[in-house]
Formats: sequence, C-alpha cells, structure tokens
Amino acid sequence: MKKLIITSILLVFFAFQLSFLVTFDLYAEAEIVVKKESGEEYREGLNLFNEKNYFQAIARFEKAYQFDERNINALFAHGLALSKLKKYREAAEKFQLILERDPKHVKALKMLPASLANSGETEKALAAYDEGIKAIPESYYFYGGKGTLYIKLKKFEKAIPLLENAVKIDPKRIKMQENLMYAYNESGNLEESYKTALKIIEKNNKHALARLIIADYKRLNGKYNEALKDYELAARNIETKAYAEHFIEVIRQKLEEIEIEKEYEAWQKNK
Repeated sequence: MKKLIITSILLVFFAFQLSFLVTFDLYAEAEIVVKKESGEEYREGLNLFNEKNYFQAIARFEKAYQFDERNINALFAHGLALSKLKKYREAAEKFQLILERDPKHVKALKMLPASLANSGETEKALAAYDEGIKAIPESYYFYGGKGTLYIKLKKFEKAIPLLENAVKIDPKRIKMQENLMYAYNESGNLEESYKTALKIIEKNNKHALARLIIADYKRLNGKYNEALKDYELAARNIETKAYAEHFIEVIRQKLEEIEIEKEYEAWQKNK
C-alpha cells in the first residue's frame, strides 16, 4: 500500500515531462540563402506561428519549401507546427525528410524521436534516439530521452544506465536527476534513489519529492527523528503534503512507543 501511494505521487510529479518533447526558437537556425519568394513565405509563416495560427503558418511553410527546397528551416518549422497541432506522425515525416538530406541536423534529430513517441510508435522512437546517440554521442539529450521513454514503458532497469549517462554528461540537468531518482525508486534500488535525492537537494533545497524520498529512506532505516524533519519539510508542498503528514503522525506514534518502552525498561531495572 505504501509503495502504491508514493508511486502515485511520483507519477504526478513526472507525468508532465515523460513525453520529453522539446520546443525550439525558430529564429535560431542559421540563415540559408534561398530564393526571395521562399524567404518571404517563410517569414510570413513565422509571424503566423508566433501568433499560434498554426494552420495558416503551415500553408506558408509549404509554399516556402516548394519555392526552394534548400529552405530546410521552412521544412523544420512545418514539422514543428504539426507538432503543435498534435499531428505527431505527420511531423515525424517532415523531420525524417530533413535527416535524409542532413543526417546531423540537431533539431530534427531531437524532434523525430519525440514525435514518434507521441504518435505511439515506440519502437521507432527508441531507434531514433539510438540514431541521435550515434550522431551526437556527447549530447545528454538522446540518452535522457530514451531513458525517459523507458520509464514511460515501466522498463526501469533499461532506463537507469541511459539516465546515468545523461547525468554524467550534463550534471546540471536536474530533470535528468529527477528521472534517475524515480527509476531507481521504482526498480527497488532505494539506496541509489536516496543518494540521487541528496544530490538534488544540494541544488534545490525545496525539492519536495527528493525530500520525501530522503524521509522515506531514513524512516525505513530507523532514523525516525531525522525522517520526521524531512517529512515536515515535504509537507509544505501541496503535492506531497498528504503523504508526508501521514508519516509525520506514524513517526510521532513510533517515537512515543519507543519512549514508553524505555521508561518500562528503566522501571524494570529499578524494581
């Protein structure tokens, strides 16, 4: 029962990021010299995109690419607009087309597996993450993305080494540490989950879920007074409040029982 409770809390905290879908600044792409009309259509599309008028933006991006197929920015923007409309399979086709022309197009490499995962094509998404790892092995993103997808599939043992790699490459990515902590916890490796939680707390002292995992670990190891303090801190967050308050009461009762036992033992000795 206790396992189910904390698992549900963990899922609430991590559900928002399990898709691992990233967004990009469309203006960040390097400018490519294209035909004038292609550039004009692309810029009009960008304006519409920024206004969240994705359907009309797509029409502009299509025209821009038709005028000049060198305008890869228009093709990528088309894919991104489709993603915004949750047309993930169609978006994936655009990103795949870019990669056929430029296998190391970083943004397409990142968006392809995310789009495939969101369209339900899990095996293709995993394979696309592998292609990203091959193309840019120094990037945390592809290890982290594949690991996060494995978490979604509840394959925690497979997720762990990938997430460990992501954290090793970029230790500052706290979301990767959160996912790793979660995977450790769900795989039953509470020791490593606890250690990872401590690292998260070093960076963010108010991280409620990490605080909760630390408290659970201490409680299960009989460090009741230390656990009580951590539960009290976790109780300040609305997401972990109910769970933390439950164990605050449990520990207080346990400490009372220990005190009564001590008094009884002392009475027996002095009798």
